[in-house]
Amino acid sequence: MKYIFTFFMVLIAGAAMAAPPDTVLVEYDVYGGYGQAVLDAIDALWPSATVDSHNGDWAGFIADLNAGDYDVVICEAHNYTSFTPSDFQALADYYNDGGRVFYADWYMSGGYANVLFNALGVNSASGIYMPPVTHYTWDTSSLIVQGVSDWTYGDPGYGVGGNRLTVGTADPVTGWTASETSGQGGICCAPDGYSICSGYFPSLNTSDPEGLWTNILNYMWPNNDSIQPTSLGKLKAQFN
Repeated sequence: MKYIFTFFMVLIAGAAMAAPPDTVLVEYDVYGGYGQAVLDAIDALWPSATVDSHNGDWAGFIADLNAGDYDVVICEAHNYTSFTPSDFQALADYYNDGGRVFYADWYMSGGYANVLFNALGVNSASGIYMPPVTHYTWDTSSLIVQGVSDWTYGDPGYGVGGNRLTVGTADPVTGWTASETSGQGGICCAPDGYSICSGYFPSLNTSDPEGLWTNILNYMWPNNDSIQPTSLGKLKAQFN
């Protein structure tokens, strides 16, 4: 019985220290001193992961997406976007096949990305012009917002600095009004429970962009995701 107990405790410890993702694909933009935070957060949180990153290079980003097998895909397009609908179809296909996606794009309202943000549970987007309006926490219990008290944006000199989102099946945890209001969503959790469609750019946060990104990454890849409680219960039952 001692050996069984030890084996069981090792499995519990393994659940608490689940392996990080093996592969991560990132489209990011560095401009005006902003944009590096997502890569810094990935490097600090998942140092063993292989990260393929593209600074404003949509052609390379989509080529890697179509050729690779990624655990997590992140697209924070606050400066460069794509005007090719098939690029967004490729991201939607990845999500619909069970992939985990973070998606934010300054030109979400342009119609090119509808297939993607619709798949993520968002119905429509409306651009916000710089300087951006004040942002607010809506769901104080969400992992994404923990420790974030200042949503202030920096302004690299863009025209569009975010989007107001109208949700369908997505769950907005932040927004552009003080309380939850239709058509004012910011960071929205997709129906799969891991992916995110965001009208707010985490890398433009002036308080702690890397900390915000760390929250987002932990939401997308929980550190106890390898063995769920139901699995532990079934395993324990085998030794009763």
